[in-house]
Amino acid sequence: MITIEMTDSAPHTPPPGEDAPAIERPPSYRSYLLRFWEERSSQPVLTVWRFSVEDPHTTQRQSFADLEALVAWLKAEVGSAATLPTLVDSTGGAPHSFNP
Repeated sequence: MITIEMTDSAPHTPPPGEDAPAIERPPSYRSYLLRFWEERSSQPVLTVWRFSVEDPHTTQRQSFADLEALVAWLKAEVGSAATLPTLVDSTGGAPHSFNP
């Protein structure tokens, strides 16, 4: 399973006149089950990769015809093409940068 951790670097600003220090909100995250598989056609022999992600909390599934569509959807989920998520290895390994 791939967990996408998304953090908001902008701290929470208290209302004017409040002396409390700025408090950062906890990082948000989303988890998806990623599936990908080959589809082959016989005439001519052609292999195409298909992708889907499923939200384990809602069981809502999104399907993608190609890797570019999946990456575009992930970028939209993160909120900005400039903000790339960190992929966390659920087996305890080191985080990996997501660079399409």
